[in-house]
Amino acid sequence: MAVLGASRGFGRAFCHRIWDDSEDRKLLLMARKAELLQELKDDLNDAEKHQNTKPNLVEYFACDFSSEAGQIQAFHQLELFHPQRIFYFAGGGPYGAFEKKSWKDHVWAWTVTFVFAARVVHWAMQHEVEQVVLIGSAISEAQGDPRAASYSSAKHGLLGLVRSIHLENPAFDLRVFSPGYMDTDLLPAHAPPRHSEEMKSPEEVVEVLWKWVNEESQTYHYVFA
Repeated sequence: MAVLGASRGFGRAFCHRIWDDSEDRKLLLMARKAELLQELKDDLNDAEKHQNTKPNLVEYFACDFSSEAGQIQAFHQLELFHPQRIFYFAGGGPYGAFEKKSWKDHVWAWTVTFVFAARVVHWAMQHEVEQVVLIGSAISEAQGDPRAASYSSAKHGLLGLVRSIHLENPAFDLRVFSPGYMDTDLLPAHAPPRHSEEMKSPEEVVEVLWKWVNEESQTYHYVFA
């Protein structure tokens, strides 16, 4: 199993959850910052020792999904690891008025949130990966998201991609899980959801995600808001 965008937020919570009871305990973790990946690996290993269970294999590789070089490095690691399942949590973008943010920041958001995710799906379909799960957004993919235009448009793109591929190849297990806002350090401190809505914990949302991806589903899209 490979988890891309594993080092923080929802992705990190997911890694802790699947480590508890996944039958596939061989993990490849990828994200941009090596120190955060090492911390996560240490946490998982500590949990393993505490439970007195047999150590399992955790590999990690730091690379920048926003650059062509980083993407090539990521695919090299995927080819070496050959995962049967891929979970893509990476994403983000600038928070603020669209015209006031640097263009390169918008490009980063589109590249990491949509373009590389689509490229991972393309690779997975060519390499007999059994399941790919992308993380959408119950809010951003369904309506406009003020001050998060590039992020929202990328999430719209993800859902459109999956809908189209599902029509082309319904046998391929490609899914989008779309949570609402979660209380993680990745949500800006002054973002309206922190003051106007009750947010769910990532641990609560992970339980729903993990149950869904391990079931045969009649739908490729799950909204949990």
